[in-house]
Amino acid sequence: MSEQQRIARAFGAAAAHYDEHAPLQRLCGLRLIDYLESHRITVGMDAMPHRIVDLGCGTGNLTLALAERYPKAELLAIDLAEPMLAATTRRFTEAGRSDRLQVACRDAATVALPPSVDLLVSNLCAQWFSDVTAALHHHAAQSRVLVWSMLLDGSFASWRMLHEAHGYEAGIRELPTARRLRETLGAYPSRRSALMIERRHVIYPSALAFVRGLRGIGATTPQRPNATPWRLLRRASTPLCIEYVIGYLIMGVDESMSHINR
Repeated sequence: MSEQQRIARAFGAAAAHYDEHAPLQRLCGLRLIDYLESHRITVGMDAMPHRIVDLGCGTGNLTLALAERYPKAELLAIDLAEPMLAATTRRFTEAGRSDRLQVACRDAATVALPPSVDLLVSNLCAQWFSDVTAALHHHAAQSRVLVWSMLLDGSFASWRMLHEAHGYEAGIRELPTARRLRETLGAYPSRRSALMIERRHVIYPSALAFVRGLRGIGATTPQRPNATPWRLLRRASTPLCIEYVIGYLIMGVDESMSHINR
């Protein structure tokens, strides 16, 4: 089974209870919308978007928030896991907005998008891409405005330290660095861009509670399988503070062109 298939399987299995374990994802999604609105004029989004794509939509919490914020927009929700797309569809149906939603089961890193995407959004998904830089270049070429959030290098520092103290490897996948993101954004001098770094700390009752939270959202695919032994989880029974380093990036309209794919 490929890594992509493992990721799809893990997130698909978590879809039914994802929302119970995703307060950070909801918070970052709202933060992402606020970040976009605060930079909307600066990056050239002077009109309300008509076509919005949500990469790695999960259960559609952010997708629906975007639909409510931009009531004239049509939305395309993309995810690697079919159960996540089913949950997004149910959310829109219950909200009476299913006529504005399309879904597609695709790899968010490489998917070819329809023409004239006004706004391309992704919330805490890009850290799962095998090559974030390549994905940014790919999507910059097929969207007018791009706004993403992702976990950055420095996240889970205490988790790594806990493992090292007991002679284990944490098994955390390599995360993008802020420096690399700035370099990537700098490759587009004709497009106004910005990167904001935010640090959040979440206290879990124990290491086991943290792992259960990860499993609750489907984030159970480390670089090295079975990296955390049960004996370590049982031993680390005191509260654990986990650091999340979150990058919010925005790339605006290409000022050398009046439109993209129009």
